[in-house]
Amino acid sequence: MSHQSVTDRARPCRSRLGARNILLMFVLLCLGGCSEIAYYGQAVHGELSLLSAREPIPKLLQNPSTPAPLRRNLAGIQQLRRFARDQLDLPVGDNYSTYVALDRPYVAWNVVASQPLALKAYTWCYPVIGCHGYRGFFHQADAQALANQLRAKGLDTWVGGVPAYSTLGWFDDPVLSTFWDYPETARAGLVFHELAHRVLFVKGDTTFNESFATTVQEEGVRRWLEQRGTPAQRQAWLSGQQRQAQIDQWQKETVRQLQKLYGDASLDYHEKRRRKAHILLEAQTRLRALITRWPGVSSDWPNTPLNNAKLMALQQYTGDVPAFRALLTHCNGQLPAFYNAARQLAERAPKARRGALQQLQQGAAEPAGTFCGQP
Repeated sequence: MSHQSVTDRARPCRSRLGARNILLMFVLLCLGGCSEIAYYGQAVHGELSLLSAREPIPKLLQNPSTPAPLRRNLAGIQQLRRFARDQLDLPVGDNYSTYVALDRPYVAWNVVASQPLALKAYTWCYPVIGCHGYRGFFHQADAQALANQLRAKGLDTWVGGVPAYSTLGWFDDPVLSTFWDYPETARAGLVFHELAHRVLFVKGDTTFNESFATTVQEEGVRRWLEQRGTPAQRQAWLSGQQRQAQIDQWQKETVRQLQKLYGDASLDYHEKRRRKAHILLEAQTRLRALITRWPGVSSDWPNTPLNNAKLMALQQYTGDVPAFRALLTHCNGQLPAFYNAARQLAERAPKARRGALQQLQQGAAEPAGTFCGQP
């Protein structure tokens, strides 16, 4: 849910929440129209409640009553911040220098929706950030209520929990109890992912934004483990990457089958729905068989209904990753050059940007050579 600002030039980090910032946020949100007041009201209230509950990490580390596991992991966050700043050239500022304890497993929940016979995410349009394929809520019941309304209209829907999100420079993002006890590599990946959104965020292009951040996350964790990880951590991460590659392949195959079905003009609506159900059932069976082969790995995904919206939620985070990996390689692994190249891509019109990403994914060197100059 890293979707709070619109530009690739993050605003200066602020250590305090001033009245001017609150007023500005309200003005921007209210541009959406009176019908959206309730939605934006919960968004503003949820964000302000997080900001008002922040506790400085140095203070918690000095407090003898801070539980040892929390103290250990917060100290680890301090190391991650320095690494992100010094080794990954990420705009850390005062982000993740405070902590917020929540009474829920996720900070927010996202709703993703899709037409029943099209692999295209339903979009919501917001002031400033443009149109994106998600709707975020700070209360699970609100997210589920919207999903139910959309489902009643015939749309495929999916509701997913969000452990963290980025405000992209509007405020200094805190460490949340929703991810403080993640394994070290998972915490590192989450922090690098969210900080990457502060480097670059494109108005109205969810897949570009999330795939860019996922690429920075992967590269950041790889470098973190290379310098600081234990052999066991490196092996576990490598195994996780291999599993993710299998999931990506499973997704591509499922999407290929569905796209072929949805584009078949010889079939009527009811026959497409029938065949869609068969494809998804087989896909879920393949996914369940895939995951059961991974020792020590469990997931709810194979046991929950699969639909277009769930596939689109995956697509948003991984769809452009192969293109960004190719771009990073062509930039000789130099992250500042890669960030600059991604910014140049972002400045292109949507259709031209999409075409360049497709060329990169197909291995064309020209687009990469065009963008990988000195930052």
